[in-house]
Amino acid sequence: MAIKGKGKTKSRPAARPPRPTPVVRKPPFFLRRWVQVVAALLVGMGFVTAVVWATNGLRVDDAAKARDARAASVRRVVQQWQTTVDGTLSKGLGTTGSGVGQIVILPSLSTSVATLAKGDEDPQAGDTASTAAKLVGDGVSTLQNVDLPTMIRDQGVDLASTNYLLNSKARMVEGLQLYGRVAALVQAASAADDPAVADALIKQANALLPIATQVFNEGYSDYTEALARAGLLQPTAPGSGPSGAVPSAG
Repeated sequence: MAIKGKGKTKSRPAARPPRPTPVVRKPPFFLRRWVQVVAALLVGMGFVTAVVWATNGLRVDDAAKARDARAASVRRVVQQWQTTVDGTLSKGLGTTGSGVGQIVILPSLSTSVATLAKGDEDPQAGDTASTAAKLVGDGVSTLQNVDLPTMIRDQGVDLASTNYLLNSKARMVEGLQLYGRVAALVQAASAADDPAVADALIKQANALLPIATQVFNEGYSDYTEALARAGLLQPTAPGSGPSGAVPSAG
């Protein structure tokens, strides 16, 4: 019996080495997509913020310039009126009191009226009244010739300042006109031959004088308010007056 020879045994193939696993390398931080998106958003927001800030800054600057220009315009208007009023009063019409809004108009006329009202004689009363009447006439003419509405128009003057300016003119003119009537009464009393008539005229003058003073002072008070709103009042030295301020020279 034949014995089969052993055939060659099949050798096992060698084990394959493990397959290399692909390694995904992360890109640098600032090259990552989400980082770039976030950075772009931040840059965009910063740009918008800068534009808004710059725009607001320009608007604020423009508003400040416009406000300063308007204030300067108002100041010029009030200064023109101040020059007229102060110049008119300085020509013998009045003397300033101890503070803002205080002024004494025609003190000589007031003294004459007070003297005559007491029954005392004043030989110079007629001349005093004549001089006062001329000063009043010139003052009223000067103030009335100022076209305040035209001066104020389109100059940025606010409503309150406009009222102060217009009222100051109206009341000061009205007050001066009343002083003129007082002067006329004193003149008539000085020329009267009848003592009873002269006394009656002086009584009228004495009754009218405080009204003239009140009306004019109301106008002068509005005038100083207009100066204050335009920044044309300056402080005085301590103790110079109860108000602590006087109209500036402009």
